[in-house]
Amino acid sequence: MLKFDNNANYFHLTDDPDSELIKAIEFANQVVWLFFFAGFVAFSFLLIWFLSRRLRVLEKTANEFASGNLEARASEGQWVRLGKLNKSFNHMATKIANLMVSNKALTNAVAHELRTPIFRIQWQSEVLMEQLSDPEAKQLASIIEDTEEMEHLVDELLYYARVERPDAAIELEEIDIAAWLKEHHVKWQTHIGHTFDLQVAPESVNVNMDRFLLCRALVNLISNAKRYTEQRIVVKLVEDSDHIAIEVHDDGIGVDPEHWDRLFDPFYRVDKSRDRASGGYGLGLAIVKHIMLRHGGKVDVSHSEVGGACFTLVLPHYSKS
Repeated sequence: MLKFDNNANYFHLTDDPDSELIKAIEFANQVVWLFFFAGFVAFSFLLIWFLSRRLRVLEKTANEFASGNLEARASEGQWVRLGKLNKSFNHMATKIANLMVSNKALTNAVAHELRTPIFRIQWQSEVLMEQLSDPEAKQLASIIEDTEEMEHLVDELLYYARVERPDAAIELEEIDIAAWLKEHHVKWQTHIGHTFDLQVAPESVNVNMDRFLLCRALVNLISNAKRYTEQRIVVKLVEDSDHIAIEVHDDGIGVDPEHWDRLFDPFYRVDKSRDRASGGYGLGLAIVKHIMLRHGGKVDVSHSEVGGACFTLVLPHYSKS
């Protein structure tokens, strides 16, 4: 509202909505806000992508460490680290690795030290047996049997300690695994004391393997199947585009899926039907797991097509690189 002196007229000024200048100013304001919003969205997207990329790198390292590689550490480079989280993770990993190494060293040392007193007990008991009457000799024979069981457990502990070490020696060679299975079929049946069906789908397939370690893993699985089978054990060699697998099936009671994740942990027992009374110590499957890790493979458990459990040794295809 405007009024000039000595003039009775009033002048009223308002914006003209049809003015080109007003429209240009409003359009410019809208464009500015649009660019501001788009910039905010783009910045937020880039920030989230940047952080998620670093988190994925840290997650990969954490998974590698959890898989048994105690040497895995997160990079602390400027373009990879996520604040102090990488450094904290590495500190935690070092502490855990030191504890694991100390625990393994202690177990290994104890197992070694036990062998001497066990041998002495066995030797002295056998000497005494020759001097005792039948009733007393039977009691002493029971003691000797217990010491032999302890000796077997100590041997299993020492073997587990060897294969668990990431720097343990492994002699990889190119082997036709189909021919290898057929060659050892009869010998394994005699060693285990139970017949099993061998089904080899590919006639010839090469893998990189340590024949002694893989033999131990397979014999452990077949022996395990023997303990829980009703009648039938089937060993199958199958191949796909990515892997070569040796499946060991039995028609026993099987294993509930709730136990699958921990079944390969040392000394883990599912229930009373799978305890040491059946001949196991809880180390056989743990040994198999580490043998397969040494081969760059894995071992899985699932339901068997013949009714019980199916344990599968998964190996990568042979590569000359």
